[in-house]
Parts: sequence; structure tokens; C-alpha cells
Amino acid sequence: MIVREATKRDVRACATIEKQESGESIEIIENEIENQIGDENHFIFVAEEDKRVVGYISAEWQKWNISLYIDSLYIDKNYRFKGYGSKLLKQMIRKSREVKSKKVFVDVEAGNRNAIILYLKNRFEINGYIQDFYRSKEEGDAVFLVLYNKY
Repeated sequence: MIVREATKRDVRACATIEKQESGESIEIIENEIENQIGDENHFIFVAEEDKRVVGYISAEWQKWNISLYIDSLYIDKNYRFKGYGSKLLKQMIRKSREVKSKKVFVDVEAGNRNAIILYLKNRFEINGYIQDFYRSKEEGDAVFLVLYNKY
């Protein structure tokens, strides 16, 4: 497995993986990812297996509060529970330390137990819960998790 920075060549693969879980059109997802790859305030890494992108993570650098906000972490459903999510998350945590981020935070659908467990295993703490945070009832409530970097 290789974890590396995403390039424009990875946009379609990342969008296809995200589409497995998202109600958005592939075109909207691709456009969003492409814009993030070109943005100096976004960091995106992909996990590859046999030269195939099997997952990705993206985060926004928020200078105003010296924080990194993870806005996406998706793993191809055929590659889940094999360590790809942990590897991507660890890479983003390393990046957060490179930029001297005070914290890394994320919101997760309350029903997404596997994602919550992944973050907890990687030293994130539950920081809050908001009902009806997401626009659809299926997604609904959000759990907020945070990792405080210590220097």
C-alpha cells in the first residue's frame, strides 16, 4: 500500500469512491475534489494498492483557528477494514503537525460507528453531538471528534 498526495489524475477515482456513499452527482464530486487539489488550503492524500486508488482523505487548513478540518475520508467498499483508513488518517495527522496545527477535527454521521471507532483508535476524542446537523434525515445527527496536537 502506498499513501501519497493526490494529483488531478486521481480526481475520477476519488469521486467514484465517494459516490459509493454520497447522493451527489459524480460531476459535482469531481468538481469539488479538483478545486481542492488546486487549493493551497486543502490537503488531499490517496491510498493506492497495485497502482489503483482505493481511498482518499481531504482536509481544509483553517488558518484563523490554526486547525485542520477533515472534510472527507472515503475507502472503496471492497477495501474496507484492511487498514487503509488508518494509514490515510495517520498521514493527515502528520501533515497537521507539519503545518503546526493546534487540532484536527471532524464531524461524522452519528450512525457511522465504524468511522467513529477509527477516529477514537487514532486518539481523537468525542467533543460534541448535534442533532439534525446534516441536511437529510438519513444522515441526521453528527458526532464531533477532535485530536489536540501537543508540541
